[in-house]
Amino acid sequence: MRSRGRKIGNGQKSLEEVWQQARREKYLGRVRDSPALKKLFRCLNTGMAQVQVARALGKTRQAVGKEVREAVDCGLLEGDGEGPVREWTIAPELMGAVGNGGRRFYGEVHNFRLKFSWGGTTMDRLATDRRSGFIRMSPMRGGDRPVYWTSGRPEDPVVTIQVHPGSLLAYVANPGHVEAEDLDQVEEQMKEAIGRAVTEWARLQSVYADPVEVSRSGRLVTEPHIALLGSREGPLAEYIGQKIGAWWVDKSPQEHGDPEHVHLETKDRAAATALDRTINLVENPEVAESIQAVPEIRADLHALAAHIQGAGNVQAQLTQALTWMMARDREIKERLDRIEVNGNGTLRVNGQDHKKDG
Repeated sequence: MRSRGRKIGNGQKSLEEVWQQARREKYLGRVRDSPALKKLFRCLNTGMAQVQVARALGKTRQAVGKEVREAVDCGLLEGDGEGPVREWTIAPELMGAVGNGGRRFYGEVHNFRLKFSWGGTTMDRLATDRRSGFIRMSPMRGGDRPVYWTSGRPEDPVVTIQVHPGSLLAYVANPGHVEAEDLDQVEEQMKEAIGRAVTEWARLQSVYADPVEVSRSGRLVTEPHIALLGSREGPLAEYIGQKIGAWWVDKSPQEHGDPEHVHLETKDRAAATALDRTINLVENPEVAESIQAVPEIRADLHALAAHIQGAGNVQAQLTQALTWMMARDREIKERLDRIEVNGNGTLRVNGQDHKKDG
């Protein structure tokens, strides 16, 4: 009887190779038929940790880990590094099964804080039971204030709630990448998630203390900015602490326990949108051929391709793209503002369609 790894015949694959290929094809079929699996690998491809992916899918971390291990065992996924946050290289066959999934906003919205009014009880009667989401008392001007963590739904991000006499200040605790078409949609999703968390906070107060009345909607009281994650050891390193045009490089991830990364940040919504559009253009496999039909942007995108050549995944590509955009922010922004990606993968520039066949 032949061993499993022995060749079946002259020039033929071994039983092990045939079995492994069949396993890969079976798993790829599962991905093609499962919106949840497609979303799982899109999330991993943006640099999200498995616990964040689980939260986005409304699944357990163990369930996500099981799928990740299966993809690794099938040779469709390869991780770089240790710990919960890793960079993943996804095989082309798996990315083909996942699909592009439409435009995705790659930035994080920081300093997005909503203020709510509350009443019905007093500060000293608020529940500070851990089951109510209470985490600590925070020293502030006017006295210590209770701080809570909660979320409205399992798939929602965790929201921090600072309670003051008659008002709440609520914000997403660890803003991450979200699936959205544009910045406005990102902010709307955050607003809705924060609103659900505040409602849940009021419900828990009613369970463990006195009933609380909270205003139905919150008011934005801060000036948000957009942050994109980049490598601390990559080309962004020389810009740390500097402001270049509409952008600045902040080392806040390092200060919060992530020494390998920094943030590229801006308050300029147009600049953030232009960079996001660049990333989506690069990540859309259907656009590569279309680019050839648009001479005015061909050179720019070829230059971008040179900067990201050899990058293993979106995270690494993003780092390279950021540096390139910083150097040519205004010129590229003006050009990309005139470019749209049609649903069929072609480009529309200045209102005219450019087909892939030229």
